[in-house]
Amino acid sequence: MPLPRHRLDLVIAVAPPDRALAPSAVCELGVARGWWRADGQAGTHAAALVVGGFAALRAETTALPRFVANRLGGFRVTCPDAGGSVAHVLHRAMAAWRAGGPRVLAPCPVCGGEHTLEELAYAPSAAFARTTWTLVDAQSAALSEDARAALAGVAGDLRVIAVRPG
Repeated sequence: MPLPRHRLDLVIAVAPPDRALAPSAVCELGVARGWWRADGQAGTHAAALVVGGFAALRAETTALPRFVANRLGGFRVTCPDAGGSVAHVLHRAMAAWRAGGPRVLAPCPVCGGEHTLEELAYAPSAAFARTTWTLVDAQSAALSEDARAALAGVAGDLRVIAVRPG
């Protein structure tokens, strides 16, 4: 079993997963609000973004969506329609996607339907995304409501994933 880590990163992921966004718009917003500096280090108002602040920002956009999760395992995955566990078949759907197939779980062993992998209910949160901003060494696991609203105003629908890096 993996060891618990003390460091916490918060990954802010743009949804839907195939949407790419130039990281600069959010980076400029964060500099203007003092959340981080132009060099990516925490700014004077980092605690207005995350309670207790964070150490640095890392922005990434990838050619294809990537899966962002807590990295320590132990998460639950359930059918979005019927609520039953699909964790026992998720690995096959993920392997098929990583081999170039669609991001789909079909048939769902709980309801018999078809779900995109991003529609599944993950606990703790997980996401598929092309554009992410990682708040390195965050001191809490949640963004302030004001910050979340400001980020959504620039980037649209977002997911926030707490990650314990190994």
